[in-house]
Amino acid sequence: ANSAAVSAPGVPSESGYREPPERKQSCGSHSSKPSVSSYSIDASADRFVLLCSDGVWEFISSEEAVQTVGKFKREDAMDAAEELASMAWTRWINELGGEVVDDITAMVIHLK
Repeated sequence: ANSAAVSAPGVPSESGYREPPERKQSCGSHSSKPSVSSYSIDASADRFVLLCSDGVWEFISSEEAVQTVGKFKREDAMDAAEELASMAWTRWINELGGEVVDDITAMVIHLK
């Protein structure tokens, strides 16, 4: 498997180990207990897995993330991860006026 990860500095959060959260009104709800989910992967159909912190999922939908990463070649996994992180960073800054930016981590793991 080919993978790449990028992380952008922000407010440390232990809540980044969750499925994309519903949009929160406040950024102050953090938990030290991770929520763990498991999913079946169809290696014959699925091209990649995205493993991202809630700092990405707060402003980027799963569909948009898949479309964005799908535009990159397999060997450009780092560029794809950087694009997701950059998109999330920009949206945090624009939405909250630069006052708060959550942790932003994006991993692109190619399956084939």
